[in-house]
Amino acid sequence: MLDLSMSLESDLGIDSIKRVEILAAVQQRMPSVGEVDAAVLGAGATLRDVVDRLGGRASSSVAAPATVSEESAQSGLQSVVEPPLCGGGVARSDVDVDVAGAVLGVVADKTGYPVEMLDLSMSLESDLGIDSIKRVEILAAVQQRMPSVGEVDAAVLGAGATLRDVVDRLGGRASSSVAAPATVKSEISQPLPAVPRYEVRAVAAPPRGMRMPDLQNDSKVEIAGLPGLPVAEALAARLRNAGIESTVVAHVSPDAECVIQLAGLKSIGTSQDAIGINREVFADAQRVAANLRIRGGAFITVQDTGGTFGLIGDPGTRAWIGGIAALTKTAAQEWPAAHVKAIDLATHDRSAGVLADYIVDELLMGGPELEVGLGSAHGRVTVAVVEAEPVELSTRIGHRDVLIVTGGGRGITAASMVALARATRASFVLIGRSQLDEEPIAVRGLTTDADLKRALFESSRRRGIQPAPNDIARQMRRVKTVREIRQTMAAIEAAGSRVRYDSLDVRNAADVSALLAGIRSDFGPITGLIHGAGVIADATLDTTSAPRFDEVFGTKVHGLRALLDATAQDSLHTILLFSSVSARWGNAGQCDYAMANEVLNKVALAEQSRRGSACLVRALGWGPWDGGMVDDDIKARFRSRGVALIPPATGAQAFVANVLDTGAAGTEILVAEGVSTEHCPILPTRGRLAQVRAHRGRQPYLHDHRVREDVVLPVVQVLEWFVRMAHGCRPGQQIKHIHDLRVLRGVTLTNFDTSGDAFQIRCAPVEFQPGELVMELLDDTNAPRYSAVIQLRASPPGASFPELPDEGGGALDRSGCYTDCTLFHGPAFQALERIEASGASGAVATLYGLAERNWPDDRWLLDPLALDGALQVAFLWCLRHAGGRFLPMRVGDLWIHQQGPVTGKLRCELAVIEATDKYAHFDLRLTDANGAEVAELRRVEFYAYDPVAGATSSTSPRST
Repeated sequence: MLDLSMSLESDLGIDSIKRVEILAAVQQRMPSVGEVDAAVLGAGATLRDVVDRLGGRASSSVAAPATVSEESAQSGLQSVVEPPLCGGGVARSDVDVDVAGAVLGVVADKTGYPVEMLDLSMSLESDLGIDSIKRVEILAAVQQRMPSVGEVDAAVLGAGATLRDVVDRLGGRASSSVAAPATVKSEISQPLPAVPRYEVRAVAAPPRGMRMPDLQNDSKVEIAGLPGLPVAEALAARLRNAGIESTVVAHVSPDAECVIQLAGLKSIGTSQDAIGINREVFADAQRVAANLRIRGGAFITVQDTGGTFGLIGDPGTRAWIGGIAALTKTAAQEWPAAHVKAIDLATHDRSAGVLADYIVDELLMGGPELEVGLGSAHGRVTVAVVEAEPVELSTRIGHRDVLIVTGGGRGITAASMVALARATRASFVLIGRSQLDEEPIAVRGLTTDADLKRALFESSRRRGIQPAPNDIARQMRRVKTVREIRQTMAAIEAAGSRVRYDSLDVRNAADVSALLAGIRSDFGPITGLIHGAGVIADATLDTTSAPRFDEVFGTKVHGLRALLDATAQDSLHTILLFSSVSARWGNAGQCDYAMANEVLNKVALAEQSRRGSACLVRALGWGPWDGGMVDDDIKARFRSRGVALIPPATGAQAFVANVLDTGAAGTEILVAEGVSTEHCPILPTRGRLAQVRAHRGRQPYLHDHRVREDVVLPVVQVLEWFVRMAHGCRPGQQIKHIHDLRVLRGVTLTNFDTSGDAFQIRCAPVEFQPGELVMELLDDTNAPRYSAVIQLRASPPGASFPELPDEGGGALDRSGCYTDCTLFHGPAFQALERIEASGASGAVATLYGLAERNWPDDRWLLDPLALDGALQVAFLWCLRHAGGRFLPMRVGDLWIHQQGPVTGKLRCELAVIEATDKYAHFDLRLTDANGAEVAELRRVEFYAYDPVAGATSSTSPRST
């Protein structure tokens, strides 16, 4: 972006203070340039002027050693320009390789189909069942066999591509490419034996004073879900009063730019009514998905599950609408350009106007939280996860118990049932869709996919049938399914338990009821339900279909309803539901699956509330297992994201621990690695945005932060915004460490007394560093003005604060600090009470925080005035000892030891690291009246903006 012709000020916004900082940094990297006075580079100077000035200095000095960037020095890497190939020739050693033969061989190997079954006219997806992930795997294998084909993007081979298309694409590459070196991908290490366990809770989340970015005066909002009802009309009126064009619609339009979906507020009579609302909201999301994915916008869902997402109190029948929030969380991942929010609003027979006020206040002054609960007795809440209580095993399940298990014949549920049988010897009734057919003679004794497919293919040919590959694949899956069910039953019986398998569709309530009636006669009273049935059919919101939704969502949700209805008269003491982390944080491509599991979570909460301590009800949100529905392709996808898979044996033992637990850990539990709120909810790569506004009606104290009559945005206000944003993006986490806070360009609040100055705060993830967040304050042109890194995992510094020598002298009372215009701060920012001592190596001062200066009660997360007071001590030190007026441009590290405002008198200690007449670096520490640390500011960098004649040239009392 940079060009040497650019003006420092008009093009780059580099003011006089920033010029000093930049020149100081260049001089540190290139000592040979010597001292350059920033004053000679006036407002009209360009980058070329800087280079010329520094170049002249360097050319007249001793030749400077070559420099590399700090990043390059740390990595040991250097940029190398490769010379062109001699003669411009192209290596063609692999041109004559049989590309078609290689492709067919790889496809046979990766799919298990015999080569003789394959034909180049076959479609990758419809004939061979090769999805997008398998295409990547196949192309990678071909590239390893034939390096000359180079890289081929699997995305160019769409769903309709044939094997011929693959050969043509690779053949073209082979004839024109230079052999590419083989690449090696890093492997993720095996997960730890124990699986972490977390409890999902609602936590307090005071309003952050932040607005959703896409709800601006030029926005057009469509309000759907409650057409013609008072709440929708009142909401539209409130938004129009705020200057936002809003319309109530029956169904959202495909090109809608901002949507508020209110169907989750509908009155419901039965669980079936509630289940249907999930599908209605899904249909609206599907309708706008393509537009919001590409163009961005806003999508807000509103539901009523008690104002706490069912986590506090009994959501009752409304628990069955709980899938709406999971849809919103999934949309957040699929539409990274859009801004989304799930609101749970407790209606409590409130008027339409009051409910509309709750929603508008949240959208315009709430915060960045993805999930927000409103209107309950607990105030504004969001959802966080905390480490669950340790497992305390009981013996509440024994050999007399009869457990109904759906999905228990195969996969992860089967492994869990075998482990539970070994621990309890209970009786198990396994329910699944698959029929226990007799195994075909042709495949007996065969185990590999390739052998099974070949045997089934040859068996069909002997009967005069020419089967399609997909037919053979289906036959093979049936064989393997039946084998797995029989193996599960044998293992349960070997553990000393009785076991029975029945085939039916668990969604069919009548069939389930009839089956359980027979079970009571044959086995005895039913005492427990374990619902593990599930279907995965990945597709994004803009590519999925209603039938696919019904299959995935219905298996879990309608299946659970049928089981609860059929056991309504049974004295159950255990209800265990297999849920998924996709429900907690959403998962791209799994909207229907996430919604289904979130319904299970909320129904579990309602059932536990209704049944009390006599029955343990628990929804286990599993991370990915190394087995079950997670095939090799999905495993590769998870590993590429750094997500550890749960080994079946480890997961099965974790299941037993949770089902035999006394229940102290709560109802909604996550069993997975890397799903705490230190890592989640997942942020888009570009970050999450929220808008803030600096205005005298909102921050009246800023009136007293003026430099030469201009209201200047203080760095401590930005710090408070950054911490609020981080709390909203990482709920439940305490923010204790802010690293590398930088003033990129200072901000003058030109509209502070009128309309206010709007900014956006961006909170973005750091790749491969889940415990770090990059924060930026952006102006109305999207240019960054301040930046910092918030580190959630960091530990406080081990090094003690230096003892300051008792130099005496330099004392200054309050009037000496402010009344003679030494400091520019007005009354609201006059934190200093007295400078106790000030010398070449440091200073000691007494000051107060905002509680003593009557700042408005704004649910502060920091004490901005106390922090600003510490910076004022440094400002005064610079004036006295470094020879001029300096301003802070960087804070290396801010450690927050006490949250929020601090009452009483504070002691500030300043230690000088190094200082010249151009810059000064300090460490600062604040302690309260009891001597406890409040905050530490390490390596605070000040730079001169108004030098005073006669200053000392350099002091360096302490090395870093």
